[in-house]
Amino acid sequence: MRKTLKERVDESLLEMQEYQKRHDLLMAQYNEQEEKARSYKRQGVDIIPQVRMGAAAWQMEQRGIRTEKGDKNRAIAVTNQQLGQLRARIKKLKDWIYKQPIQDAPTMGEVMNAINQGQNLNSRWKRINDLQTRAKVLIFLQENDITDMAQLADKVTNIHQKRYDLAGKIQKKERRISTLNEHLANIETRKQHTAVYKKYKSLTPKKDTAAMSSLNPFTKSKATKAYEAAVQKQAAYYEKHADEIEQYEAAAKYLKGVLNGRTEIPEKEWRAERDKLLAERYADCDVYYKLKEDVRMVEVIRRGAENLMREAPLERTPTRAHDLNL
Repeated sequence: MRKTLKERVDESLLEMQEYQKRHDLLMAQYNEQEEKARSYKRQGVDIIPQVRMGAAAWQMEQRGIRTEKGDKNRAIAVTNQQLGQLRARIKKLKDWIYKQPIQDAPTMGEVMNAINQGQNLNSRWKRINDLQTRAKVLIFLQENDITDMAQLADKVTNIHQKRYDLAGKIQKKERRISTLNEHLANIETRKQHTAVYKKYKSLTPKKDTAAMSSLNPFTKSKATKAYEAAVQKQAAYYEKHADEIEQYEAAAKYLKGVLNGRTEIPEKEWRAERDKLLAERYADCDVYYKLKEDVRMVEVIRRGAENLMREAPLERTPTRAHDLNL
């Protein structure tokens, strides 16, 4: 049975309402993420903020379509997770080491003996791996001139400070890389659609005011029709290339705001700065993995000390009063 006009209109209204609800929900989620990213710095939280998705990219991700910005945010989430795990491990070590007695604490020599006697491994591979770990612990103690628990505590404090500094450096660099990527992406968008936009602007109707105001009806009619035809031609071109034109205009507006009165776009300088920051990521990775290995060595020492103290309990004395907040 054919639907009446009223029924078709009602169905269209319902569809529009459902679409608006979904759109409002997605935008609310998007705005929440944006506010979280802005508030990290105000709160002093050492978390790398994710890049701004934009409503279009956000909706694509919600539909399961991967985007470049979405991939960047996933990479940032992994980095935040790794830094967070390292932070938690260091905090556990600080909590442990500052609870140890000031006097009669085991020496590093005693701890090493406890580590050497700590496991009875049957597998040849496990024995080799255990020997390698012990050798690394010994090298770690020698390189850092650690002979007692007080010096170990200083080393843990140093590791904590390095991790804090590293997180701050990474935050600053990632924010700048994100900004530069946005600058360069808008430059590419502008370049990509320049030809289409120039063609569109060249079709701007030229109004012959004198002819259109002429007392001669033939001249006036001809000028009016020519102008209306030009308007329709430009409108038809816009309808065909609306996405490209709008993207060009959005990119041009963005760059105008960034340049703040300057006329020349420093694309070469932006690319060089971004490439330099990206190269520095490798150095930051080296620092991160060195810190991670140092934390692992301290954790091995902790297990050795705990084994020693379980076998020969030490008389507990007042512990150090340190600020344990990381």
